[in-house]
Amino acid sequence: ILKAAGLTRVVLPGVALRNQVSVGPFAVMADCTLGSNVAVGSHARLRKVAIDNGVQVGSGSCLEGGTGSMVGADAALGSGSTVAPRGIIGRNAQVAAGRTVQDVPDGGIAV
Repeated sequence: ILKAAGLTRVVLPGVALRNQVSVGPFAVMADCTLGSNVAVGSHARLRKVAIDNGVQVGSGSCLEGGTGSMVGADAALGSGSTVAPRGIIGRNAQVAAGRTVQDVPDGGIAV
């Protein structure tokens, strides 16, 4: 459990964080890997997912991964978005706020 300015972030076993990772308050992470320059918004839930460098995960987003679940470099997931189990989000892909997706190709936009 990480605390900063009285706000809690929950980092459960199996989490690996690289350089310059920002995690918002009340975010929960388990069994995942976050690359460099990743930003995770408040109240986000990440589990069993690999997140590449430069990814932006919006507040309240849910990534309940599984085998092979990943988010490619420089992708952006809007607030409240959900990636279905075993979903793959490509490099530079964008997922709109509140959207639920399974797969988004490289450079794709899910609205």
